[in-house]
Amino acid sequence: SHGVPAAQARERFAQYGVLWAISQHPELREHLVFKGGNALDFVWCPNRSTKDLDFTGLGTGWDAENLRHRFDQALQRARGRLEFQARVQKVHQNPPGPNRTMPTFQITVGYALPDDPRNQARLARGEASKAIIQVEVSVNECVCGVESILLEGGAQLQVATLEDIVAEKLRALLQQIPRKRSRPQDLLDIAVISREGHPLNLERVRGFLREKAEARGVDPTLEAFRNLEVWERARHGYDALAHTSRTFIPFEGAQAAVLRLIEGMMAAEAPVLRPER
Repeated sequence: SHGVPAAQARERFAQYGVLWAISQHPELREHLVFKGGNALDFVWCPNRSTKDLDFTGLGTGWDAENLRHRFDQALQRARGRLEFQARVQKVHQNPPGPNRTMPTFQITVGYALPDDPRNQARLARGEASKAIIQVEVSVNECVCGVESILLEGGAQLQVATLEDIVAEKLRALLQQIPRKRSRPQDLLDIAVISREGHPLNLERVRGFLREKAEARGVDPTLEAFRNLEVWERARHGYDALAHTSRTFIPFEGAQAAVLRLIEGMMAAEAPVLRPER
């Protein structure tokens, strides 16, 4: 009824199973903040699902083994409530090695839904499931705005606010140049939010952007956003997003919408942005 292909719906259910499991585990619930494209799609502005579930880990003491242990504990709880079998199959730290100040842990969760006997059998034998969900936990990221949301059964999940996510995506657009990357998805996400999302406090976005940019040595000025290379890089691969998004805005329209948002944000009295119609 929503036009979502069955394969994508199955993956989304499995992703929800991981989120629900995290919400049931006291330590993960307290110290993980859900962020990025899937946080937008699940919570704030449904439009474009992504493969990974992205989190920021608050505090210290994160390592591959304690993440594996905590996630396996949490996933066991989801088995009885959601008929969702899952366990951690691999945890990889990037960059590897001890004493890294800003590592990212890539967690591969193998799962089997109730109507998937082959992967159920693989998990029962201690083998790897072919159905997987990727989870990323970044440590020591700058998180400025967090809100708790309720999931099934009254469990809570910490989620980055819409203002925090927009600020993060604006920073990522500026970091395309020093990192020599392209971030078309961030351009589309911000453009869709400016047209159809919840009211957005631009003064708060501006403050969050300053904090996030300072943490990464980025200069978040209006002149920096007007650099043509920012938009040339964001254009690369942009049109392909039309096949994965429920709402797609052509590049020129998206660029204009995001520049208007940035110009409004940089104003002396930044307003609360109301959705465009």
